[in-house]
Amino acid sequence: MISGKHILITGSKGYLGSALLCYLQERGKIVLGIDRPDDFRKLSVSDLEDIDVVIHLAAYPRIEPGLNEETLYQVNVDSTRQLAEKAITAGVKQFIFTSSCMLYMGASPIWKDERHENLNLDNPYARSKFQAEKTLQTLTEGSMKIIVLRLASVFGYSPNMRYDFGLNNLMAQASVGDKIQIRSHKTVTISYVE
Repeated sequence: MISGKHILITGSKGYLGSALLCYLQERGKIVLGIDRPDDFRKLSVSDLEDIDVVIHLAAYPRIEPGLNEETLYQVNVDSTRQLAEKAITAGVKQFIFTSSCMLYMGASPIWKDERHENLNLDNPYARSKFQAEKTLQTLTEGSMKIIVLRLASVFGYSPNMRYDFGLNNLMAQASVGDKIQIRSHKTVTISYVE
């Protein structure tokens, strides 16, 4: 549960961030959205002094042309740590970090939770999210509550729709035609939350 009125969302123009920003504003929260990594890395402690909750969604999800693994780590791990440290100093009450269930992919097909030790660290994104989790666990000073969410593949409407997500793509095809084509070279697991 989000325990404050003033909320900062990093990644606020992304698929999940844009939907969350609207959701929170509709419920009377005062929300500041920052999208680009360069913007949230420039935040100072004084910028965070009136913030109750930081919801940190911003990350590079993959290595793309012009982006190397070092830059991915700088944003996904180092900048996450720096933001959390500034939040502690500013007196932020809650820091919610979105990790990824990609950490579980490829592991044995058994029930898994955060205590599961056989994680998939073959992917640079998954490694960076796991390292960020571990880094946040070391930040114990102050009274800020740190929450880590290992999100599954999300789907549904967003002000910033993404049709490259499997289920969103299928729904888009169904809404405009009578044929649904599944184009995939791999097996995909989708989590449904009610």
